[in-house]
This record gives sequence, C-alpha cells and structure tokens, in this order.
Amino acid sequence: MCLIIHKPEGERVLPSIIQSAMDYNPDGIGIMSQERGAEKYFGLSAQEAAKKINRLGNCAVHFRMATHGEVSYQNIHPYKLTNGGHLMHNGILSAYAKFTDKHGKTSDTQEFVNRFVNRMLDDNSGQLDLPQFEQEIAGNAIAVMCPTSGDIRRFGSGWNTYKGCEYSNQYAWDKPGASKWRGTVWDNYVDDYDYENVVPIGRGATSRWEGVEQDVGKALIDDLYSVIDLMDLSNYSLVTSADEHLLDDVARGAINVFELLEELSYESLLWLYRSACEHRLV
Repeated sequence: MCLIIHKPEGERVLPSIIQSAMDYNPDGIGIMSQERGAEKYFGLSAQEAAKKINRLGNCAVHFRMATHGEVSYQNIHPYKLTNGGHLMHNGILSAYAKFTDKHGKTSDTQEFVNRFVNRMLDDNSGQLDLPQFEQEIAGNAIAVMCPTSGDIRRFGSGWNTYKGCEYSNQYAWDKPGASKWRGTVWDNYVDDYDYENVVPIGRGATSRWEGVEQDVGKALIDDLYSVIDLMDLSNYSLVTSADEHLLDDVARGAINVFELLEELSYESLLWLYRSACEHRLV
C-alpha cells in the first residue's frame, strides 16, 4: 500500500525509519523537492536514501509497494502533472484501478493522473478544483508539489505526525519504540533478570535527567559507547525492525548513542542495559 513521508525544511528522517519503510515497500523510492524536482531510484541502501532525503529542504518521499502496475521505473512516484507539478499517492484508487491494462504496465495512480488530474488542470488554467479533487480521491493520501513555489500540500486522511515529519499511514513503516513484535521468538521467552533496582531511562528521559537519573543515564551512554562493539548483537530480536536498524545505524556511525537511547523502545533499553551489565561496564 506504499508510504509517503513529507519532510519539512529543517527536519530529519532517521535512517532506521527509512530502512523499515524500504522493508515494507521494496518496489522503488521517489523524491520530489523544489531543489531537484523528481528523482526515482531502485536499489538504494537506507544510508544512501537518508543522505539524499536529509540533504534536501522541504521534500516528500514515496516508498512503493506495487499493487496495480508492474514494478518498473515508470511506476515509481511522483508523477509529473501537465502544469509542471508532481503528485504522489498512497492507497488504492478503485475507480481507476479498472483501467490498468492486463499486462500491468500502468498503475491506478497513473490512470488517475491521466484521466482526471491532468484533464482538470488543462480545463482550469493549471489549477486544481480542490473540492472536486478531494471528493475524487475518497480519502486516499496524496501529496502534490506546486510547480512554482515547491510547496507540498497533503490531501486525504490517515496522515500522522512523528518528530516533525508527516507519514501517510501507520502500517507501512516501524516507528522506533512501537510495540510491534516481529516473529514468534518472544512467545515463550522467560526473562528471570532482576530489573527491580534498575533506574528506567526510557524514551525521552535522557533529555530530563535529574539526580540519580542523570548519573545512571550518563554512565549508560558512556559505557554503551565502549561496549557496543563487544556486545553479541546477533541475539538481538526485540520489538521492531526499526529497533534492529537503530543498532545498525550506531555501528555505521549514522547516529550516536544518545540518539539511540532517545529512539529505542523501553524493552530494548532494558535489553541493552542487561547486556552492558554482563560486560561489567555498568
């Protein structure tokens, strides 16, 4: 069903979120921005995509999961409009899916652009008739970039805000710290570790240390910097793919340990604390 991320000027999308979006939506990445217009890619790594996205100002990114139309460069969003603007879509436009040919060369979005949006623009001097446009999309999430200003406008329902960016749904990516368990590895897990005297420093707590929390939090950061390469991360199987990718980001130097602690789920923080304790560094 795809995913659109709208990243305003000055905001940043974590590589771990980009990786999870790519895992769910593997059929191409498209970017639209005033600086570079439309860009379409196959085969980018999450790190490469993060560099391309975060170097831009106001931009929107589309991660495609093919539903109508073949996996091809042509079907990667955005689509160029006759007024010079660009459009991205997340969802299924049922009224236009029926026009996709039997070989799947075009997508429902392409048919929507050709049969409705461009005709509207041609009939209205390059302007969208917003009430008619919103009625036609029937709640589908769409992002449109203005051809002159580069402003990006979002339409439809389902948009969610996370750390300054807008996401077109909640199901085609993993939010760091989300309680979405992958696989069944924890179904029969029994944790006999005594967490009773551990000071919890869960998400956000690193920015408001006081008293003993400050001492424990700073110690954990210092010790994780020294122990991260020694930990056996092959046994890490907690919570979300985004949590797993956060550890990869640390190992590659894409984020620091402070950012790791800010983003990890509470369960994962406890796991890291226990691992550090086993190395006698906390």
